[in-house]
Amino acid sequence: MKRRYAIHPGDYAIGENEKFYSDMAAKGWRLVKRGTHLSRFERFEPEKVLYRIELASPDLFEGTELPEDKLAIFEECGWEFVTSCGLINVFRTKEGSGAPEFYMEPEQQAMTLKGLRRSYLVGIISSLLIVAFYVLITASVGGYSSLGNALDSAFVSLVEYTALIAFYTFFMIWGIYTTIYGAVRTGLLYRRLKKGRPLDHSPQKRRLAHKSVNVVCGVLCSLMLVMLLAQFVFEEKMPLPEISDGPYVTLEELGHTGWRDDPMGNEAQVIYSNSILAEHWDVNEYIEGEKNAWIYEDIYRLRIPEMADLFAKAIVANATFSESEDFREITVPGADWTRYTRLETVAVYGQYVIYITYSPEPYSDDNISAAIKAVEAILDNIKRLQT
Repeated sequence: MKRRYAIHPGDYAIGENEKFYSDMAAKGWRLVKRGTHLSRFERFEPEKVLYRIELASPDLFEGTELPEDKLAIFEECGWEFVTSCGLINVFRTKEGSGAPEFYMEPEQQAMTLKGLRRSYLVGIISSLLIVAFYVLITASVGGYSSLGNALDSAFVSLVEYTALIAFYTFFMIWGIYTTIYGAVRTGLLYRRLKKGRPLDHSPQKRRLAHKSVNVVCGVLCSLMLVMLLAQFVFEEKMPLPEISDGPYVTLEELGHTGWRDDPMGNEAQVIYSNSILAEHWDVNEYIEGEKNAWIYEDIYRLRIPEMADLFAKAIVANATFSESEDFREITVPGADWTRYTRLETVAVYGQYVIYITYSPEPYSDDNISAAIKAVEAILDNIKRLQT
């Protein structure tokens, strides 16, 4: 293998980066290119090489390249320019070459940190602005209760796509942690240099706590990605059978006759998915005949039964056609509780949560009997599957 990639320390870890590249050279890997997170190396004869990093310190809106005259001075002093990425510029020279250090006074090097300090400050402000923007958007849509609705919607998404929401959450926490950690490390380095303490070009401190956080976050993000991929790979889409073979109900079982002919062109089907928190059956069907009818069903079997009530209330709060205050409680034999509007019904039975949007003909603003019949049929199918 003539080429390899390795994760390098963060931009804030100047001394650690210099030691990392020198250690790789001693193992026979010469640095070729530095990227945002990875460095590329090529196979070479092991050699003793000193690496040094010079930070670009551009003014706001300026480019990050080092001035040509500065590059020329470094090269004249025996430092070979290797690569750059963002504010990081990497130089090297053979050990014992006599090339002088970039700065004789630590206070001078402290001034080069201003661009890096600003970049981390911008990162922290950007993270806060993203959170604030999301809060403002959710608070400006749907009235005073919209923030609560957003949380309910997030809860529904968490149940349906647990791995996706968990990955996004872990990744955001990891990014915010890394940015804050980088800002703190840069600030501490700046203070040490300003006090006249020179940069340690070969630090030995291992910083196990920071590495542990990175490992844990990386493992969690990777695990969630694998589980998310598995959820999509094993998702099943199938034509809706005439007679239900799952917890859902068909319109024929509810007494409707005719032929399946959705005016929107959607095939009557069942979509079964399996997230970390729940199994989910998503069903749609439209029948055209002497009396048309259509039904959409979302049936969840929660792995944590104690979540059922809270999850059902979140569905009520985010119903498609109704406001939460439009729902009224009705009694369905066998169900723990049921709430109903003229089109939508939400029911809880043990660890199952049932959400039906159902429109039978003749249509009426008060289809309670039809809704009760649909929920009862679903409960019968659930009980049948349990035996």
